[in-house]
Amino acid sequence: MYPHSNLVLVLALSYPSLPPMFFSCERVCGGRDPATDTVRIDLPLGLAGPAPAGHESPGAERELDRAAAEQEEQEAQRRAEEDERRRAEEEEEERRRAELRRAEEEEEEEERRRLARLEEEQAELAERERRERAEALAAQERRAQVGAFLKAEGFAGVSAPRRRLLQKSYPLHRAAELGNGQMVEYLLAEGADPSQKNSSGLTAAQVATKKNRGGSHGGALRALGGA
Repeated sequence: MYPHSNLVLVLALSYPSLPPMFFSCERVCGGRDPATDTVRIDLPLGLAGPAPAGHESPGAERELDRAAAEQEEQEAQRRAEEDERRRAEEEEEERRRAELRRAEEEEEEEERRRLARLEEEQAELAERERRERAEALAAQERRAQVGAFLKAEGFAGVSAPRRRLLQKSYPLHRAAELGNGQMVEYLLAEGADPSQKNSSGLTAAQVATKKNRGGSHGGALRALGGA
């Protein structure tokens, strides 16, 4: 064992922060035999030397637990951030696919509208051509009948007068006098003037009205804009 003086010196050198009372034992130790006396000193907690291997102090264990908890928390945060990043990428990919589908649907709809317009235009063109052919045939038939009527009644043209004795008449007046509503329509279509008056000062409508008996000249009057 250390003699008292040597022990005090060792303690003073090893633990300079101890209060002076730990290094002065003259009053309590005076007159003792240095060779046989021993001194028991209880050091304050935390001043003892390092714990033996495998016997960590409670403070060290808490430090290890705190470090492990922090590491686990960091790992959980990293996994959460990774999950969030993955979800964001999946949402972005889904949004991109949705935009692509929408663009494809819009293109398909536009193509359907284009085809519908094309079909409608083709149908309108076909209908117009049909009407034009029908009108051309009708005009050809009308001119043929008008020509036959003029020839039969002795007129040189649609608007040319015919004179007999002191009477002057026109093809439209003659058709109205006969009550031939279809010929009235044909003559008007070929340019006959409904306001033209004959030698008696009558228009074709007035002639048809004068000749009308029980609706006999109704067709001619309707063609001339009358009853």
